[in-house]
Amino acid sequence: GSEFNATQTTDGAAAEKKSESIATVLIKELLKSVESIFQIFEMTFSMVCVRAIVRNIETSSTKITYLLEDNTGQITAHYWLEEDDNLKAPDVMLNKYATVYGSVRSQGGQKTIMVFQMLPINDPNEIVTHVLEVLCARYKAEQYFLGHPKN
Repeated sequence: GSEFNATQTTDGAAAEKKSESIATVLIKELLKSVESIFQIFEMTFSMVCVRAIVRNIETSSTKITYLLEDNTGQITAHYWLEEDDNLKAPDVMLNKYATVYGSVRSQGGQKTIMVFQMLPINDPNEIVTHVLEVLCARYKAEQYFLGHPKN
């Protein structure tokens, strides 16, 4: 499961709230994010987790581009292929669900996900669990932001 974990870092005189966790999100939240960062209640996350249906797969010599869709929207995801790497392409299928871990980027005014890991989903309960994790992460972030964290 995903857990909300907040830490404080100081950069000069300004303090920035950063989470070392992965934000479990819906595509709609990514599309509404500002620039190339993802925030929940002023907490910045460098990595996100999305569970979505793979609607399209395009392969080139340098990358594989996926069109991902959940019930809130669609987003493009890029998996970059390495020449020297023995890693093979993610084992996901068209019109099947996948779990995607990556970072959010803006390209040409469009949000995209740079894929670090992509795994097929074989158990439909993972989709329901994902939505519950999204809600839980949002509520925990809100508690932290309001200064009333619960243990």
